[in-house]
Amino acid sequence: MPDDTDLPESSDQSIVEEARRRRLEDAKKAYEQAINRLWAGNAAGMFAVLGAFTTGKVQGFAIFAALCFFVLGLLSLAIGAFCSLISQAKVIRELETVNSLLDITVRYVRRPSEEAGLTFYNAQTFMSLLSAILFFVGVAFGLYYVVRIIIGT
Repeated sequence: MPDDTDLPESSDQSIVEEARRRRLEDAKKAYEQAINRLWAGNAAGMFAVLGAFTTGKVQGFAIFAALCFFVLGLLSLAIGAFCSLISQAKVIRELETVNSLLDITVRYVRRPSEEAGLTFYNAQTFMSLLSAILFFVGVAFGLYYVVRIIIGT
């Protein structure tokens, strides 16, 4: 009588493929959420600083630097999205001329990790990382400004 632990090899492969598919979907969701949060965080930081400027009492290099870093963070996200869009459009244009499998080159095929945005060779991922750094630097300058206001220097 066969043991339940002796599953056919094809069953093992389907379990592995299902686990890989689920992880890929989770990674894609996390990547999209991170990008959306960076857009929201940099925009909120920029609007907060601009709101502080409208009071007329805001002065100093720190608050201006915070504004600059938030704006640069938004610009880096926009540049990454634009580069990604151009890259995808180029590949789709080239795939429209493919007539057989023999015409498909390796660069048309993406690995699952690339599909989920988990590679630094992706312009959008690289610019998103830059945006995250700029966001944290902007927050640091904003906090520095607030601390200076509280201390009264």
